[in-house]
Amino acid sequence: IPHLLELMGFRSSAYLSHMRTLKTLEQIGAAASCRVGREDILYQFDVLREYVPVVLPLMLANVLCPSVLPEEVATAREHVLEVQQNIGENTESLLCELLHITAYRGNTL
Repeated sequence: IPHLLELMGFRSSAYLSHMRTLKTLEQIGAAASCRVGREDILYQFDVLREYVPVVLPLMLANVLCPSVLPEEVATAREHVLEVQQNIGENTESLLCELLHITAYRGNTL
């Protein structure tokens, strides 16, 4: 689920489509990222200070009013499945995941 949430960050919102969001960010030279941890979700923009009034509404719309469109979820899900199939190649990530599963089985953080 965390990986799926990362991929759904900065997709369509109630106010802008995913493509319009991307075009806006591209026009001002901004970079957006979303990172989901076990205890937090971080939405981040790398942008010049003068464009903060432009990107702040974008961020708020994506955090508070996301449009969870079926086609965007399907695309993200396909990507997650590909990553899961390839996780065996990265033994460090696999070991970390297995340790967390073992340590927190049936319990929340």
